[in-house]
Amino acid sequence: MRKLLVKCDKPLLIFMLVYCVLGMIMIFSASNVSTLLRYHVSTYHFFIRQAIFIIIGLLLGIIVVLRMPLKRYRHFAIPIIIVVIAALVGLFAYGQITNHAQSWYNFGPINIQPSEFAK
Repeated sequence: MRKLLVKCDKPLLIFMLVYCVLGMIMIFSASNVSTLLRYHVSTYHFFIRQAIFIIIGLLLGIIVVLRMPLKRYRHFAIPIIIVVIAALVGLFAYGQITNHAQSWYNFGPINIQPSEFAK
């Protein structure tokens, strides 16, 4: 583990963790009352859900980014771009309309917005 942290950009990691914590605070402060009144679930529902996604993202990021040499990223760039473009085009046929925009895929409890991957 120590070898992996030596390769890591520590200021970038610290800023990322700070932004994750600030985002969690904003999610909680923006949704705690409306979650209870509108959806009749715990006030921590969206907070816990976002925390789970952050933990999964961090674990996948550690596995992929720190363990894979930079030269191997070049091989994955074109297939990932093709998949993202296909996901964006697929929105025309399979996208869910939310707030007058057809920009989300609905996979049961998970909604995915491909434009975020395109960014």
